Amino acid sequence: MTRGPTAGWDEPYDRALLAASAAMLVALAAVEVGRERADRPTLIQPRLFSESRAFTAGIVTALLSYLATSGTSFLAANYLQVVLGLRPDEAGVVLLSTPITQMTLSPLAGWLSDRFGARSLASAGMACVTGGLLLLGLMPPDAGPLELVPRLALIGVGFGLFSSPNTSAVMGSVGQGELGLASGVLGTARQVGLGLGLAGIGAVAAAGLTPAVQQAIFTHSAALDPGAIATFAAGIRRAFLVAGGLAAIGIVTSLVRGGRRDA
Repeated sequence: MTRGPTAGWDEPYDRALLAASAAMLVALAAVEVGRERADRPTLIQPRLFSESRAFTAGIVTALLSYLATSGTSFLAANYLQVVLGLRPDEAGVVLLSTPITQMTLSPLAGWLSDRFGARSLASAGMACVTGGLLLLGLMPPDAGPLELVPRLALIGVGFGLFSSPNTSAVMGSVGQGELGLASGVLGTARQVGLGLGLAGIGAVAAAGLTPAVQQAIFTHSAALDPGAIATFAAGIRRAFLVAGGLAAIGIVTSLVRGGRRDA
């Protein structure tokens, strides 16, 4: 198939794949509901979503969090190396600001969750993630590496506050015999969010670039002219804004969870 000047979601092949994926997701939901109504074994018990608002909110928020953050390191690494011209080791030092802050706060998240409640802490975490992503998207065109550090650190703070309390809330919203199922659904949400988020956010960042330029950027196989670099930098900032929008929705879905355990 011949590609046009820009490859992406405008291609019929890509649109067909997206439509097929959506159709299969709807079919899976319909089959699972039908099997549950017929009292037959199911992969995912749909009643958990309808009976427990805390379970549904936790799963949806987890999905949104991974959709929003899965491309952060990828985009930041490309910004640092392609746009700013840093070496891989130099870019890696800047990127450490996210996992270091996340690692520092994660052990405290359980204690804070017991004190303030999973809903409050997880929602605050999603707010920090949203703020970090939006600040990355609003970076000035001449932003340097040091300007990325506090923004990436804020995302690490947010995810450190969010992840453990949200997982605890999801697992606490089901019965003892459903813990394995809840863990499996949560893991599926994580993997789906990681895969779709990286693909979607990457596509947003690369929009407007020719396939040749995209290949040169992501494989570092050729020098780029300043115009292509500027376009890519603008695409990265746009992608961070989209990711921030997804994370902002996650604040809402986290806040709507109910029940004493999650308040």
